[in-house]
Amino acid sequence: MDLVVTKRDLFTNLPEELTIDILGRLPSKSIMTCKSVCQSWLDLIEGGRFKTSYTPKSCLSFTSGHMYTVYDDEAKEPLFKICLKFGTSVCFCDVIDSANGLLFVRDFCNILFVANPMTSEYVQLPPPSTTSRPCLFGFGVSRISHQYKILCGQEDSESCHVYTLGGGGSWGSISAPSSPRIRPTPLCDSAAFLNGNLHWLFQGEHLICCFDLETELFTIFSPPPLVPGCKKYHEYRLCALEGQLCLCDCKGGCDVVIWKMNNYGDDNSWVQEYTFHLLPSIAPRFVGLVFPLKLLDNGDLLLTMDRDRDRLYIYSKNTENVAVSNLLQQFEGSYSYIITYTPSFLSLVATGIQNVQSLQVNPPFVPYYLLPRLRRKVKVQRRLIDYI
Repeated sequence: MDLVVTKRDLFTNLPEELTIDILGRLPSKSIMTCKSVCQSWLDLIEGGRFKTSYTPKSCLSFTSGHMYTVYDDEAKEPLFKICLKFGTSVCFCDVIDSANGLLFVRDFCNILFVANPMTSEYVQLPPPSTTSRPCLFGFGVSRISHQYKILCGQEDSESCHVYTLGGGGSWGSISAPSSPRIRPTPLCDSAAFLNGNLHWLFQGEHLICCFDLETELFTIFSPPPLVPGCKKYHEYRLCALEGQLCLCDCKGGCDVVIWKMNNYGDDNSWVQEYTFHLLPSIAPRFVGLVFPLKLLDNGDLLLTMDRDRDRLYIYSKNTENVAVSNLLQQFEGSYSYIITYTPSFLSLVATGIQNVQSLQVNPPFVPYYLLPRLRRKVKVQRRLIDYI
């Protein structure tokens, strides 16, 4: 008994650096449980030092109405579920993108939000100061200052607008490049975030527009040598996959080529990473765009498709075939719009963002870490004592 007490005292008096190191070895679901142990652990996990040292693996996430679910595809179980209901809003939400653990969300009333579902926090953004219809949104983090920024491109406009979280609460206007214009290709209203930059394909020319979130300057990349053909039957999609810029070329709706830029910024480093054919029996609702999600441990590619984003597919490099995935079979008919999400425990309040509010938690859709604490507190303390 004295030995147990000694171990508990030892853990209580551990230096913060060592506590961070121990907690950082746990999976995300255990970290969420640890937030419920005591106030000091909650403050530690949601603080900046732990966030910068902890690198969780990316997960799948999907929305259905107000419900947002993050699914641990390695453990094959939900990491957590939460209701994305912002204040008095009654509109359903569309998660446009995620970056470093934060979600960029637009409801069907075109109100914009940034939220961290791991900390149940959100902030509502003011509308862009323009009457032009937005045609492009981008969300990411600058490389040096690590500021979260949103880019809003306006259709047929000579300017675009940038919003910086914690930067004064207003949109700034910057001049868009005269050539190419900011208008993206059809069906691509979200920019791909990678290396501190936002990327999208310019409509009308084979060019990739790049916006540096740190300098707020535009540059241009050349895309891979796309196969010539009738533009009507070609659909292109940029994405970031495993830390590299990729372009999906869907020819005629069934033949897919996924290009990868081996050296970021080098126009001559494009290579064909995947080439496959989609059989009508596999993807009967396929309408043009492929959305690669992540690489699995065995090297297979997990993907979804435009207007069929409630279904997962797996491309096997060994068989070179595409098959429907049963990874989320337990959620059949209850989810939509699948994307990847990397959990983050950084609090919006801790970053200095003003007017942060709490997400509504409606049972039974309660985040795991908000369940009754007493019983789990004892279990977690015992496990960590044994770890030491």
